[in-house]
Amino acid sequence: MAQCRALRELNIQGTFEGLADLSLLTQLLHLEKLRLKEVPVRRIQAVASCSQLRDFEALGCGRLESVNGLQRCGQLRTLRLASCPRLRGMVPLGELPRLKKLELRDLPQLVSIGRMGDWADLESFKIERCPYLKSAQIPRVRSRRLPNFQATNAVFEPSDMCLIHKGYIIPLLR
Repeated sequence: MAQCRALRELNIQGTFEGLADLSLLTQLLHLEKLRLKEVPVRRIQAVASCSQLRDFEALGCGRLESVNGLQRCGQLRTLRLASCPRLRGMVPLGELPRLKKLELRDLPQLVSIGRMGDWADLESFKIERCPYLKSAQIPRVRSRRLPNFQATNAVFEPSDMCLIHKGYIIPLLR
């Protein structure tokens, strides 16, 4: 493991013995990109030690219930969560001021995306097939750039969900 401490990118797919809690991440202090695909973890709290993490993806992680730990990754620029059927809530995303891309897809239990804050660098914000996420849970977002905003197959439609005015995304209630 000592030779891997300088690792900058890690892709984990499937099940590996000893991987249940991702404690190996506490040793990877220089990790910049982490991709989990079909990894049967419930929590990813160990990711909090990856202070240089810029990109995080969890795809098809059927047991994932919580992404707590990500809020300590202040360098995070891309967050992609897809096909994680047990994920219900998000970390306080307002603690990720450098986030540029957020994608939430096929998260049938997601009910809230939490407090978002003032994302000056947000460029892309996509929500697809998150049926319990309502427009009331989409907070006001401020960005210097007009973000690429997409929301499909949710309780709201993109056209009646928000108003984009002077760089703000303003959620509208039905």
